[in-house]
Amino acid sequence: MQIAELTPQEQMELLKPAKELVDAGKYDEAMPLLYQLLERMPNSAAALHMIGYVYLMADKQPFAYQMYRRALQIEPNRAEIWNNFGRAADELHRYEESEAAFKKALKLDPTYAPGYANMSVSLINQARYEEALKYAEEAVKLDPTNKNGWTNVGFSSLALQDWRRGWTGYHNAIGGKFRNDVAYGEEPEWDGKPTDCLVVTGEQGIGDEINFAQMVIDAAKDVKTLVYDCHPRLEGMFRRSFAHLPNVYVYGTRKEVAVPWLADHKPTAHISLADLGMFYRDSGDKFPRKSYVKADPERVLQWKSLFDSWGKRPTIGIAWSGGTFLTQSSFREVGVESFRALFDAVDADWVSLEYKDCTEQIAGTPVRWFARGTLPSDYEETAGMVGALDLVIGIHTSALHLAGAMGKRVICLVPEVPQWRYYRDDMPWYPDCRLYRKHAMEPWASVIARVAKAEFK
Repeated sequence: MQIAELTPQEQMELLKPAKELVDAGKYDEAMPLLYQLLERMPNSAAALHMIGYVYLMADKQPFAYQMYRRALQIEPNRAEIWNNFGRAADELHRYEESEAAFKKALKLDPTYAPGYANMSVSLINQARYEEALKYAEEAVKLDPTNKNGWTNVGFSSLALQDWRRGWTGYHNAIGGKFRNDVAYGEEPEWDGKPTDCLVVTGEQGIGDEINFAQMVIDAAKDVKTLVYDCHPRLEGMFRRSFAHLPNVYVYGTRKEVAVPWLADHKPTAHISLADLGMFYRDSGDKFPRKSYVKADPERVLQWKSLFDSWGKRPTIGIAWSGGTFLTQSSFREVGVESFRALFDAVDADWVSLEYKDCTEQIAGTPVRWFARGTLPSDYEETAGMVGALDLVIGIHTSALHLAGAMGKRVICLVPEVPQWRYYRDDMPWYPDCRLYRKHAMEPWASVIARVAKAEFK
């Protein structure tokens, strides 16, 4: 005897409490309810679709991909399922599939704003920013409240150096999957006007924090007190770098839920670090191109003494990998062997800036690696090491942002699918940062050979 199938209405009644939990972000509580529904109806496209969403939000893209794929076999004419399948494919870097899925969703429903917004995401991930902007604009035209669409208008505009529109759009990512909305009490978000105590919250990644931190100096001029809530590893370095600003207080509490400094400071406004760009980097002429991060002189001297003990050659730091799977690390895998042309052409000492044990990778090369320099709990040690280098070359990582912020000479290797910061040939954030772009199908060794020829004649 077979268990009777549930009617669509009965399915929706069972899905309702699960959806409420999913909408509230309570995914662990929602999954048992969805599992119970699948026990009754293993071929419920609605349940499979919702489970796929839970997996997607939990960064378990392969599972999400399979759930959506099965749901489409059951219900191939739902734009929403095609849209979310496209999201899963996109986060697995299966861009041809994601584009095809979004086009299918839009064919089924030409007024489906999320489909346009997510197509824009896929195009951004492929560095096709002009096309991405068109899809994002269509998304917000159809639905002016579409947060994802406005965010993609922002990223695309930043890549095209339409700064004012870019920062406004980037701000819309607050509250999304990758940018948290952080408040410390009842204080409002800052509007750029003078206030008594502004709290600036650091960004998600260390590289982002370093990149955007110069704007703390700008904001400090317009407020009575500025509290910078940064990553704990950056506290010492930023305290040193902002020591000349008596109204700036740096605390490494970005990872903490309870912040003890609230006993000493009463916030009157808060803002995310990158969103300072809306006020201080809204045009190309507002990038000062000056160094703003200072290393501990004693640590620099210690590292310099070590490097000098090797001989009188220049000491060059190199980075040959970066990112995670979600941030397209495959495009940033240069490999230490690709630097052979530089090793052969330049009489120098070479230091690894990799944030992992690279002992096996550097075997048989002239590269040295120091765990205490790249794996410290206190980034002041990394700053000291980088401060003793003569030059930094590599794929864009936190170490390259650090070197640029310190005013070091930086040669940045840019993948053929560049992030928005590296889309244009101009890199306005740092005083001396040159970009060398990888062409389609070009091996990294060829790019580095170009660097050797152009920079070390």
